[in-house]
Amino acid sequence: MKIIRPKFSTRSRARQSGMSLLAVSAMATVLSFAGFAAYRVAATQSQAAGSAGQNRLLIQADSIVEAFAAANSRLPCPAANRGEAQDCDSGRVKGYFPSDVAAAYAPGELAGDLQGLRYTVDQRLLRPTDIFPNSPNIARTVNGYDLCRELAVVQSGRGGADGGLPADEITGGMDVYGLAAAGVAGFTGANEDSAGHLESPGRERSADYTESVRMRKVRDLARNGSCATQINALNVLAMAHGWNTDLPADRDSEIERFTELTLLPHLNTILIWGAAAVQTFYGQVNERSTLITAIQAASAKDASICTSSAGIDAAACVAAGTQQAISGKALIQSGFALYELAVFTERIIQNSASLIQAEVRLNRYKSMDIWQGQDRVLETIDRRGAEILAGANP
Repeated sequence: MKIIRPKFSTRSRARQSGMSLLAVSAMATVLSFAGFAAYRVAATQSQAAGSAGQNRLLIQADSIVEAFAAANSRLPCPAANRGEAQDCDSGRVKGYFPSDVAAAYAPGELAGDLQGLRYTVDQRLLRPTDIFPNSPNIARTVNGYDLCRELAVVQSGRGGADGGLPADEITGGMDVYGLAAAGVAGFTGANEDSAGHLESPGRERSADYTESVRMRKVRDLARNGSCATQINALNVLAMAHGWNTDLPADRDSEIERFTELTLLPHLNTILIWGAAAVQTFYGQVNERSTLITAIQAASAKDASICTSSAGIDAAACVAAGTQQAISGKALIQSGFALYELAVFTERIIQNSASLIQAEVRLNRYKSMDIWQGQDRVLETIDRRGAEILAGANP
């Protein structure tokens, strides 16, 4: 019996072998692309997560700088090295986020992370000059008015009547401080060196640059510190003091101008506490007889005139007489100093402001330069604080 065996062509085997290698090669290519894509996705996600973490840390540090400025009326000084406190004596403008500031405003773990940030600052905002007093009766100290004035000086030439710091300005201005968070390889370039600047916040991230930077401008700090409001308040106070000096001896007969003179100093309080002014509504003091009685009470330095007049709001009447204290004279004989009485009559003062014609105040305000006379005016008031106390407490 003859056995017939199948014959296999070598060409067929070669063809089948070739097709198998092609399939394997294609599969390997697909897997390679899939692996590379997965790697890129993972790398991108990791980079995004790193960037988000850096930005959160920078925002937290930024908030702490603003809180420090509000409490101390200056910006923090950089630390020479990581983990060290502020170095305010060397003139340093770039270093690390100071450990004492971090510890004062952040919990332990976050404070440690903050100390690893690079920090640069405009040196002019580290030691503001004491120019404006907190009140006539409080010892001289650097306060929010002084910081706002320094910001106006730093920003000089870029703004209008508010020293370059209008509250509605969104962008523009010089950088006053900056923060940088380290990347995978630490700090590089301008973030690492000792020059007084950092890398641009808009620099594109790459495999060689994974750091994040946050810069803050003059108007950022001014807006967050309500500097436009404070500067407006100073302008009004200076203008009121100027009117007080210019009025003739018979100003008691000038009812309407006396009204403006009496209430304008207290717009300082109203502008700062504007939010409180709309919470409660009181009847407006607008009767001519009330103002005449207030003038008589102030001239005689006798608050009892207000309380003895029928139909007169005694508290509003006394508030209308506080102009005398601005002149350094005794306000009333009951022991109230200017500052104490201002607190006592705050709500009356706020609502009495409606007696002033807004158009008159606005026109006079627009015609006045930003820092005209403020230094002299407020330092004079500061010196007279003791006189006011002595006069009100014989």
